[in-house]
Amino acid sequence: MDASIKTVRKKATPYICPLCGGSVSELPQFYGCDNYLPKDGNCKYKIYKTMFDVPIPAEMLEEILAKGETSNKLDGFCDKNTGQPIKAKLRYDESRNLLVFVEPEPTDYNVDYKIITNRGTFMIEKDKPFVPTSTYNRLFLAYFEKFNEGEKENG
Repeated sequence: MDASIKTVRKKATPYICPLCGGSVSELPQFYGCDNYLPKDGNCKYKIYKTMFDVPIPAEMLEEILAKGETSNKLDGFCDKNTGQPIKAKLRYDESRNLLVFVEPEPTDYNVDYKIITNRGTFMIEKDKPFVPTSTYNRLFLAYFEKFNEGEKENG
């Protein structure tokens, strides 16, 4: 057996794909349609378990799969135009095949540092630890800690 071949563990769910009517399975990073192969119809339905590095709780993912939209708002996002923190409901947009914000509203955070990068805006509070959710965030955190140490030495 070839050692380079990885086994993908997928778990069956009771949900039906809104695009093609196929079954939806849970994989480690996302929920996706079982008809994704070209021979099965090449369906593109996929809902990632994170959005802009913000983990989406399992209950909300299940609500999106069942109803297409969440009933409660999730916070931790940033407005792409202003960089301000927002919370919003999430809805699956069939025409664009992705999750979109519904009814976004500003949230109040005690932000000590706001850093805008090409991957999004990071808001860091001194009282709360910054929890990296991806490799990019871990690299960013290492850079930020190095910058913060230099600021303390110069301050």
